[in-house]
Amino acid sequence: MNRKYTVYSEHKTTLSCVVDASRDIKPQLEEVLMIKRGSGIGLRLSEREIELIDYFGNSSMASFKILSAEDTDEPVSLKWTVVGQ
Repeated sequence: MNRKYTVYSEHKTTLSCVVDASRDIKPQLEEVLMIKRGSGIGLRLSEREIELIDYFGNSSMASFKILSAEDTDEPVSLKWTVVGQ
């Protein structure tokens, strides 16, 4: 079973992606957000929010409010899809 994350961005856009629930979620979300290892950018994941973090300044660069995280039969899609268009 896969897991579909629907989020609301700081740019007032609702987005979704589908990750493989049987694998570690964080690296999959890093791929969705195009975070490259060693770039100084990290990801902080909580039940309510996905946050991009600048490791050097320990500051938030962007955040996505998690609206839902639901089990789905949809195929894995490690890219954002705009919801409602």
